[in-house]
Amino acid sequence: LSPAKQSIMYQLAMNAEARNDAGSALNYYKMAFEAEPKNTTARTLYAAALIRAGNEAAADEVIAPILESGNAAEPRITQAYLNRQRYDKIVEIWSAFVKVNPQNEQGHFTLAAAYYAKGDKENAIATLERAKVAKPEIAAQADQLIGEIRSGTAKIQ
Repeated sequence: LSPAKQSIMYQLAMNAEARNDAGSALNYYKMAFEAEPKNTTARTLYAAALIRAGNEAAADEVIAPILESGNAAEPRITQAYLNRQRYDKIVEIWSAFVKVNPQNEQGHFTLAAAYYAKGDKENAIATLERAKVAKPEIAAQADQLIGEIRSGTAKIQ
């Protein structure tokens, strides 16, 4: 009855994903996005599908309008980049998020983890040091992680 409704397109895309039909899923996410490009959910679902499909250039275009607002730091996009081991992209989106949300401790920890996974211990530690300044109550947790980063024993989950 409502084939153009975004929520139905999302369900059709998820059904296609469950059937391992990535091409159809991508098409449904694209249709949902094109139906209402201002809808952040449609934008992030489509971007994540593009990343999973290996079309990162198109994903960059879809993400660009929401990057500086921090809205690209969304679990589905992060997971898609993580699956492709694109820690540089995770750093990019979470750096923007932390800039807009400096009090968000999870943002700092996610950004530090991305730097660490990328092999950039110096920026991982600097990120945690900034987190301690922004939220002093997390200092003990940040210090423990800093110690693990310095020793090379930190685990990315």
